[in-house]
Amino acid sequence: MKNFDFGNLKYNYVAVHCNSQSELDNFIKQCEENDIIVGPDRQFDKNYGYIIVDSERLYCDYAAALKNEDYEIIEWEIENLKKDKEYSIQDILNMQEELEFIGSNGLPYKIKNGYLCVYFVKENKWEESGNSIQEILNMTFTLRYKDKKVSFEEAIQAYLKSKDIKCIWNDETIIYSDGFLDSDNDKLTMGQILKGEWYIKEGLNG
Repeated sequence: MKNFDFGNLKYNYVAVHCNSQSELDNFIKQCEENDIIVGPDRQFDKNYGYIIVDSERLYCDYAAALKNEDYEIIEWEIENLKKDKEYSIQDILNMQEELEFIGSNGLPYKIKNGYLCVYFVKENKWEESGNSIQEILNMTFTLRYKDKKVSFEEAIQAYLKSKDIKCIWNDETIIYSDGFLDSDNDKLTMGQILKGEWYIKEGLNG
């Protein structure tokens, strides 16, 4: 949650309520960045609200009980992610882990266990980035979109709604878009229909 006043949470009758595990993870991450002590129990429960006790320790209680004690309940929000927006390293550190981004150097990155990791295509694995601190600070990141795997029927329905689709069959990848399937020279084979892997282009990763 951008520009949240943790001082207000520490010293006033204010509680935070989260609506999902990802929101709670994001809230806890920002608590830790603000030197607030967080216990081992980090499981989401929609009935809980969170307050700071002794100006430094996160404590949970039933949101209804906190409201009855005149706490102001603030709903935690994660910034809406935008496909083409450029984010800094600090921005993505405040987001949920495992979201994938494309760095300004063209490589795929994600945050894993608090570390910036880069994807190596040949090895097909993620490793900690070898970028220098200065390089990372100067980099920008945009969301990486993944293709959504679907059935053949779902792919055709998406195509009829003007979405691009992709088929992988016999180690060959073919993208169909904008009337491609209507061409007499580009008929689908029975192998593609029955055994091909079908995808709808560009679904948000994570």
